[in-house]
Amino acid sequence: MGDPTARALYLYPTKALAQDQARSLQAFGLTRHVRPAIYDGDTLARNARDPQAQQPGDHHPDMLHVGILPHHTQWADLLANLAFVW
Repeated sequence: MGDPTARALYLYPTKALAQDQARSLQAFGLTRHVRPAIYDGDTLARNARDPQAQQPGDHHPDMLHVGILPHHTQWADLLANLAFVW
């Protein structure tokens, strides 16, 4: 596969759509190549199941402004290796 350090950031308008797309990746067997990690207002509850998840914040694309950019040093791996934004 391509660059194993490459990261992608998908911004979904709703939490339900993000969850649906993550399920679709799994249903198509793509999680062998892509590991989705959803970051939304419910992330704290999932941290026990997904140690890669970051800290919680608000919902939807506002997470970029409220949860990621002000804490960009905690997201260094994602931001430094960001290859795609959708």
